[in-house]
Amino acid sequence: MRILFLFLLSIFSLTTFSQNLLLTPNRIVFEKNSKPKVLINIVNIGKDTATYSISFINYKMTKTGSFEQITEEDSLHMFSEPYLRIFPRKVTLNPGEPQVIALQIRKKSNMELGEYRSHAYFRGERPKAALGEEDKFKKDTTSFSVDLIPIFGMSFPVIYRNIENNMTVDITNQKYTRENMTDFVDLDLQRGGDTSFYGDIEVEYAPIIGEKIIVGRINGVGVYTDITLRQIRVRLNNTDLIDFSSGKLFIRAKIKDKYSKERVLNEAVIEL
Repeated sequence: MRILFLFLLSIFSLTTFSQNLLLTPNRIVFEKNSKPKVLINIVNIGKDTATYSISFINYKMTKTGSFEQITEEDSLHMFSEPYLRIFPRKVTLNPGEPQVIALQIRKKSNMELGEYRSHAYFRGERPKAALGEEDKFKKDTTSFSVDLIPIFGMSFPVIYRNIENNMTVDITNQKYTRENMTDFVDLDLQRGGDTSFYGDIEVEYAPIIGEKIIVGRINGVGVYTDITLRQIRVRLNNTDLIDFSSGKLFIRAKIKDKYSKERVLNEAVIEL
């Protein structure tokens, strides 16, 4: 008797690779007047030939930043999947082999105004057993064995907006905490407007005397349109020589413009 466990590891908007798959870009936004086609570059960085199937999946975000899969649209979740075309839908790559995937948005004039989001999902398929391998477990039918076969996957958001980006963000409920000899800043990101926030959170320490120093940063933080508040915890680095008993912590929410120039969207202060 044999039980087969398939472990599916999915997500992850903060990284461009999942195990043996390197993928760029890892976030795509189609604007109302943008070009309708984007090329996605993938590379098999593993040691074995791998096959990936490509589809779309829909998630909602929770206030902690995790994702839950959903299947039904509502007023908070409009899916971009019905308007997307991706080709090819399956690729087999040798070690080190690249592949270009074409993703196209098919805009329609009667679409409701708002922000649409689905996630392009690259799922590794279970490798086929070599000839003769299928029978090696059949020699003792009275034995019990567990076969662990990891099936890796990765997803990234594909967004379409047919409205102007009117997003705002506030930093609230910020506080400094220390737990188990580790320093943190906890905060809430309050999103306003009809579009999502995607940017970086930076923490700078300003002592009473001396130079300011960046002590914490989280890149690629999203607050999607299905939530208005996201809880964030930033672990502070370079703290061995820093005494957080005095001074100030400046917390900044940053975004990048279309020229990749970073600007501060909002800022908050913690008096230590």
